[in-house]
Amino acid sequence: MVKIVCLIYGCTCIFFSLTVQSCNIRCMNGGSCMEDSCSCAKGYTGNHCGQPVCDNGCQNGGRCIGPNRCACVYGFTGPQCERGKSFSFLCFNCFMVLYKGFL
Repeated sequence: MVKIVCLIYGCTCIFFSLTVQSCNIRCMNGGSCMEDSCSCAKGYTGNHCGQPVCDNGCQNGGRCIGPNRCACVYGFTGPQCERGKSFSFLCFNCFMVLYKGFL
């Protein structure tokens, strides 16, 4: 914390003080610094508020990329990557044929 005392108007002797809070870390995603630690905005966590939070988590290898937003791996969909896409594979004479929508 830095305290600045200012004298203005020459001989009039008007004093005021301004308190400025200094912070040694940088907070991301709307987080605010309080006594050298971050207070994160809703939807983020971590020392610098850089990690998004997915309240229900991400399933099947999905990754949380924003507040309650999952990036799903190939073959899965849904808000938490909970639904598998339907694919079945049939092999005829060494040719792989992909049929979508059957399982």
